[in-house]
Amino acid sequence: MDFFRRKKSRSGFFPKEKITKRKMRKTQKLAKILISLAENKSQREKEEIVKNFLEILKQKKKIPLLNKILKEVKREIKKKEVNLTVARKLDEDAFAQIKAKINEVFGKEKETKIKIDENIIGGFLVKSRDYLIDASIKGMLNKLRYYGEYF
Repeated sequence: MDFFRRKKSRSGFFPKEKITKRKMRKTQKLAKILISLAENKSQREKEEIVKNFLEILKQKKKIPLLNKILKEVKREIKKKEVNLTVARKLDEDAFAQIKAKINEVFGKEKETKIKIDENIIGGFLVKSRDYLIDASIKGMLNKLRYYGEYF
């Protein structure tokens, strides 16, 4: 009957659970719930939410799913994030116009992080998890050079 007993895993205290599609959907739901609860809250409130969330996982004996839930949280946060690379510092009006266009293209509000890179010469680059919009002069010059080799 030792065959049916659960043993401690070698990698840690908690036994490794086989993650099925059903459990994956469950971890995705739990990650989305955690994000929605913590959205627009102060740091102290977020800490309290996470503390309560961990307590519930402990009571339900779902602690082995914690790593998968955290990976899903990171993935969900990255979906809402866009990196904007510009050649020089933007004034408020230009940034507002670009941000409005980004939200229009992606269809929802995205958190925009600005990075200044003088190597792109002018224009901007917008990078999200799935897309790259290259409206930089360096990108245009590279395209001209690439396509110029074929003519």
